Order: sequence, then C-alpha cells, then structure tokens
Amino acid sequence: MRDERRLIGAANGVLTLSQKDADLMQTLYAPRVVNWVNPPLDFQIPIEPPSVNQPARILFVGAFDRTENAHAAHWLLDNVWPLVRQVFPDARVVLAGSSPDVRLQKRGEADSSVEITGYLDSLDGEYRRASVIVVPLHQGAGVKFKTIHALLAGRPVVSTRIGIEGILDPDSPLLWAIADDAESFAHGIISALGRPDDAARVATEAKAWAGKMYSDRNFQADISKIYSGYHR
Repeated sequence: MRDERRLIGAANGVLTLSQKDADLMQTLYAPRVVNWVNPPLDFQIPIEPPSVNQPARILFVGAFDRTENAHAAHWLLDNVWPLVRQVFPDARVVLAGSSPDVRLQKRGEADSSVEITGYLDSLDGEYRRASVIVVPLHQGAGVKFKTIHALLAGRPVVSTRIGIEGILDPDSPLLWAIADDAESFAHGIISALGRPDDAARVATEAKAWAGKMYSDRNFQADISKIYSGYHR
C-alpha cells in the first residue's frame, strides 16, 4: 500500500477496469484523476443450443492454483453438486483450467459426474458444450473476466455476488440466478436446466449486451477520449 500511494501520487491519472474499483481508488488514495473503462473482452464463439440428446454440462472456468478459484471449486463440488445430482442424476460438472490440486484431481477420478480438464489450449469447445456456466466465487477482488466471458458465450450464468462485482447489479435480468448459499445456487442451476427456453432467452440477451459493453471498438474509443484529456 505504501508503494501504491507513492506511485499513484506521482501519476497524472489512474485508470481502472470498473466503476467499483474507481470508487475504491478514490476513497483510498484520492488521486488527481480517476477514470474507468470496460476491458476489451469480446470474443466470438459460434454458439449453438446445447444438444438435447446429451447430459447437461455445468461449466466452471478458472486457474485452480489461485486460492479463490480452488475454494470455489471445492465449495461447488462439496455443497452444490450433490443437490443438482438429486434432480439431474446424469448431469456432469466440468472444471476447466490449469493447475487443479490433488483433491480436485482425485474427485474427478472417483466421480464419473465430475470432469477435471487441466490446462486447455482453447476453452471454445467447453463453452459450446456447456448447458450452464457457473461462477461460484466467494473470494476475490476486481472485475472477474470469467464472468464476462460466460456472458459472451451465450449460456445462462449462475453466479455469487462476488462473481459479478463491477459488471452487473444483482437484480439484473441478464443473469439467470445470483446466490451465495449452496441451496439457492443449486436451485439456480436446476431451474436453468429445467427451463431451457427461458434460460436461452436470458443468455441471448446477455450475450448481446456484453458484446456491446466489452467490444474492442468501445474500448479504443474510451481510451482515446481519456488520453486526449491529458494532452489538452
């Protein structure tokens, strides 16, 4: 924090990736100028409806050597997944990302409903096959890029409040479900699987919104406007 205070005090301005972080920066350090801009995260995955002939797939993406992702994965498997399996016994949960710990790996080996992919060169295939994308984070700060990618993928999103910080309000109609306790989180997944047409409609609207908010074009325009202000 001492280094941050020194660097920010010497800067002409500070740029953050969300209004929430800009407000926090202003409260902590009161820099001369604080601006925020949405990051350019738009990516194009040709999304098709999940196959009705395949078991449902619940996707959680993350680098699992990060404490917040590992904690979220264990919470999902230990507390949420058994409740989902009671209603959808053939469903699978996919943890896609690098560095899963030994406990996660053993869980995948022992439970046929749990798939641990490890590092993948591309996540496009997992996004295409996903029925629901979950963000079960209870720790972490800043904008969660995995949540934006989930919205851009055109699949219904079930998240905790931490997972959507700096992106959407908890009551946004673009999110299928927001829940912090295991029972409500499981209900969000179950309801998305049980009402696929409604879930798909919400996901399509969310994809369109995210595509505009996090496009390269908007980012370039915002950055140009901010930098031009420093050169007047």
